[in-house]
Amino acid sequence: MSNLNTELLNAAKNGDIEKVKSLISEGADVNVVDKNGDTPLIWAATNGHKETVETLLKVKGIDVNVKGQYGYTPLHSAA
Repeated sequence: MSNLNTELLNAAKNGDIEKVKSLISEGADVNVVDKNGDTPLIWAATNGHKETVETLLKVKGIDVNVKGQYGYTPLHSAA
């Protein structure tokens, strides 16, 4: 996993919207999965970072149906 992708996972997890935007513009993969199978979108949804979720959803090619470590999609995580 590249540094950009690791940073994106952490920024999404922490709701650092400006960092998320910057990393996306630098080419980070919005569909990257961590060691548990969770994506930036799952982390942002799980932690209630609405703006981060909205930003990620606008990225062309984002997979909104990927299931994380517990079999939940980002929608499950947001609920």
